[in-house]
Amino acid sequence: MSAPVSYQILQEVQERLQAINPAAGYNTAAGDRVYLGRKQVNPDQTDIGTVLTVYDSGIEAVEGTAHGYEPVQAEMTIQIDAHVRDVNDEGAELAHLLTQDVFNAMLDSTDQTLGGIALDIGFVSQEVTYPEPGGDTMIVTLVFTSMFEMPYGNM
Repeated sequence: MSAPVSYQILQEVQERLQAINPAAGYNTAAGDRVYLGRKQVNPDQTDIGTVLTVYDSGIEAVEGTAHGYEPVQAEMTIQIDAHVRDVNDEGAELAHLLTQDVFNAMLDSTDQTLGGIALDIGFVSQEVTYPEPGGDTMIVTLVFTSMFEMPYGNM
């Protein structure tokens, strides 16, 4: 039995993010450590570079798509958090570079169906949480949605 479509989508997102490195034309090496399903990281994990976490923050059936036993169209919200140390007070520039890299990895692909798993993927929002006084870890949050079909009864 194969993994649920929602998990397959997250795995594809993880693979795309793991490609982020300067050798592939990106600005950062944010793809070196990409974790699936985690919202938090230990503070010492950012000592050696950026940590990306990927998780879904909700799946909803698209209204009007459930007809009998036909597949249901669903929309999954995918959240990507980039945890990075801002030790040189270059937060705004670093946030910009990380956002650009994640955005390009997710949307500049010729395949907007995530390998045929989804119907599409789209960008929703971005938020930057700068370090608290005395802290040095910044979080850049990017939110995407993905539409996909799932078998009737699997919501």
